[in-house]
Amino acid sequence: MATVLTIATLAYYFLVIQANNTPLSAHGDNMRQIHQSTLNNYLLDVKILPHNPSVGPVHFTIEPKSVLTHSPIEEALITVIVSQENESFQSRAVNSTDYPTMYDANLTFHKPGIWGIQISISSVAHGDSTTSFNMEISGVASVPKTSAGLFFLFVFSVIITGSVILYLRYRRPRLGTT
Repeated sequence: MATVLTIATLAYYFLVIQANNTPLSAHGDNMRQIHQSTLNNYLLDVKILPHNPSVGPVHFTIEPKSVLTHSPIEEALITVIVSQENESFQSRAVNSTDYPTMYDANLTFHKPGIWGIQISISSVAHGDSTTSFNMEISGVASVPKTSAGLFFLFVFSVIITGSVILYLRYRRPRLGTT
């Protein structure tokens, strides 16, 4: 029983250490600004994660502000459209109650290359505007993920070790046939 408790404690500490070493913030200083523009009535800042976008998911954060007052705009409809050759897709950027001035969109790129990015914004107070720019998507994975594999090996070894310990401890002795 003490072995099972020790294994459970080690698993708990492993998970706590993994959680503390993994930043979960999608906003702040860890984002890279890729575009800034002044439109009719808007100042737009566009930021992304990961810093070097590659084939796979990319997180966009758009921060619109009023040109006249430089105050953040909290009620707008923002659409991000990406296109390359004959392929295009879009995502609505949405804000949350935690970050009402930041609009987030997640898009998954399936091919590397130069992609055209178009951001359309509309609000009752400031009207409609659109900006366009290009962004390069590399074909290399941005960060190798080994923590999931290590965690799988740890859990697998705990299950196997626990099973062997329980088998050896509670097996029935064989009766001889002599």
